[in-house]
Amino acid sequence: MKILIDMNLSPDWVKVLKLDFGVLLALTQAESPSVIQVRTQDIFPEVLGDRLVKVLQEHQSVLEKGALLTVDEGKSRVRILPFE
Repeated sequence: MKILIDMNLSPDWVKVLKLDFGVLLALTQAESPSVIQVRTQDIFPEVLGDRLVKVLQEHQSVLEKGALLTVDEGKSRVRILPFE
């Protein structure tokens, strides 16, 4: 079963469901969908919006094919699917 936890839910749900998208993608050798993880406490658009749009534009081509994109306060990381 696949479960998506929206950012509107508390991160405490992850502990209850024991869910990590990176692990799920790796275990299933999935080629899609692309997943974007935002790992920061301040998720408001006025704080994160410009940075996230820039990162999405930079990685558009790989996201269209299938990738895991992780964005935090200081950096971003993209891993192309399926993981090897």
